[in-house]
Amino acid sequence: GWDHENTAVQRMRLAVFFQMTYIGMPMIYYGDEVGMEGATDPHCRLPMVWKEQEQNTALHAWYTRLISLRKQYEVLRKGAFRPWITDEARNVLGYIRCSGQDQMGLLINNSPNRYQLELSRFRSDANVLTDLLTGATFPGTGDFLVEIEPFGCLMLY
Repeated sequence: GWDHENTAVQRMRLAVFFQMTYIGMPMIYYGDEVGMEGATDPHCRLPMVWKEQEQNTALHAWYTRLISLRKQYEVLRKGAFRPWITDEARNVLGYIRCSGQDQMGLLINNSPNRYQLELSRFRSDANVLTDLLTGATFPGTGDFLVEIEPFGCLMLY
C-alpha cells in the first residue's frame, strides 16, 4: 500500500535520484526542490514558498547534491542506459549508465525493508567501487555484497 504520510519524502528522494541519474534532461517543477505540495489543490500550486523555515531544506540539499553529481560525472548526462537488476517482489531496481569504459552502477530500494544483494562486477577498470552518496567502498573485482537501506539508493563508481 501507499502510506504517503509516512514515506512521501523518502519516496520523493528516490524519484529525484532516478530523475537525476536516468537518461535525458531532468525537469524540476517549481517548488518540488523544497517539498511544496499542491497536487490536490484545484489551482494546482500556489506561489513559491520563499521563507526557508517553511521549506524542506533537507530535500533541497538532496536536489543540490544530485545536480552537482550529475554535473561532475559526464556518464550521468551522456551515458547510455543498461538494465542491471530488477526485483519486482522486493521493489529494487538497478541500472548502469555507461559511456565507453566509463560506467556507474545505480541502485534504488523502493521498499521499507533493508535489502542485501550480491552484485557482479560491472567495471573492468576499477579495483574499488565507491558509493558517491556515502563514501562506502566495495571491491571492484569479482562479486561483492551490498546492503541498501530502506528507501535508499547507491551510486557506485
